Amino acid sequence: MKRQYTAFPTEHFEDCLMRNSHRSIQISEKQSKIYNALTVASIVSNSAGVDTSRSAWLSVDTVKEFMESQQMQSVSEQDVTNIIQSFEPDNVMRGKNCLSFEGFACFLMDQSNFAFVNEANSYEEQDMAYPLSYYYIASSHNTYLTGHQLKGESSVELYRQVLLSGCRCVELDCWDGDDGYPVIYHGHTFTTKIDFLQVVKIIDRSAFETSCLPVIISIENHCCLAQQTRMAAAFKSIWGEKLVSKFLFDADFSDLSVLPSPLQLKNKILIKNKKIICEPPLLLSDRAVPKVTDIHVFI
Repeated sequence: MKRQYTAFPTEHFEDCLMRNSHRSIQISEKQSKIYNALTVASIVSNSAGVDTSRSAWLSVDTVKEFMESQQMQSVSEQDVTNIIQSFEPDNVMRGKNCLSFEGFACFLMDQSNFAFVNEANSYEEQDMAYPLSYYYIASSHNTYLTGHQLKGESSVELYRQVLLSGCRCVELDCWDGDDGYPVIYHGHTFTTKIDFLQVVKIIDRSAFETSCLPVIISIENHCCLAQQTRMAAAFKSIWGEKLVSKFLFDADFSDLSVLPSPLQLKNKILIKNKKIICEPPLLLSDRAVPKVTDIHVFI
């Protein structure tokens, strides 16, 4: 049998594997056939118990029953016929008004059945004008962990992935590093450690690539004053104007004071961290170590 080869652009390969990707990647008819064949081969059954790999086709009645009992949609026979005519790739099967396994798989993974609707992710600016405390915020706990909480691997890449997927609050568990700079890991466990500066840099690159809404950095701070000072310096130098390090508006100290709105904080990074109340010991002051309070916390 003669082998068939096709070329997918490397940067688009992942999107080609996700039928409902947020990008509109155009592929050729030949590439589409190969993709659909791979898709069909990867599916055996589904949670609805419809196993079409062992039967040649689905009748109109079977599809109608599936739509009503599993999809909770009331459909007519004409609606089912329209589905078959739209998604069945085989001319003979379409002529018999039957849905093959491949057609059924194409229907299930079509964008019209995609659970995530882009329009639902959009928002009107006036909806983002309320105080920050009025909103649920997509948050990540132990963001750096790829798996097991006690012995898993830590990864800088996970910060990029969660931010690109819409997460607006990530966690940094900061501990003293041997080289004078903090490391991030799940303390007192066997999880691996990652470099603090690499995390700060990848947050800078990824924070607002897919959303302009503010990002909250939740810090679990276990570092000594000297390394906290280096943390503050890194935040300022790498994030620059993105970092909220001073009041953006007139301070409101009334009993009815409220937090700024997401609109007012567009493309801004906020730090959530326990603030040190007392002054550094004289021993550290004599060494001219800057105060940690040189960088303020605004949430």
